[in-house]
Amino acid sequence: DPSADPSGGHSNGHSGGRLLLADWDTAGLALPERDLWQVAGTADDLARYADATGREPDPQALEVYRLRWDLEDAAEYVTWFRAPHTRTEDTESGWRGLADLLTP
Repeated sequence: DPSADPSGGHSNGHSGGRLLLADWDTAGLALPERDLWQVAGTADDLARYADATGREPDPQALEVYRLRWDLEDAAEYVTWFRAPHTRTEDTESGWRGLADLLTP
């Protein structure tokens, strides 16, 4: 990932003699559901989150963030394929990704 290069913008100092690297490309403040939808695979995962934090995840917010991710991916694929491009491993993978998003 080129955005995770060890440039000054990603360097985050030292901790216990270790150099830390942070990729701030998608950092931001948001509801927990923004990230939970990606990592909570089951209702048990969401229950453990609620037990640990005292906050019950909102199922509608989880679905909105999942749909938003899919829409953003689809928009990126469409933008890519509408522009001049050549057939490569990356475009083949992208085409399959777009087809997967559009298949119910």
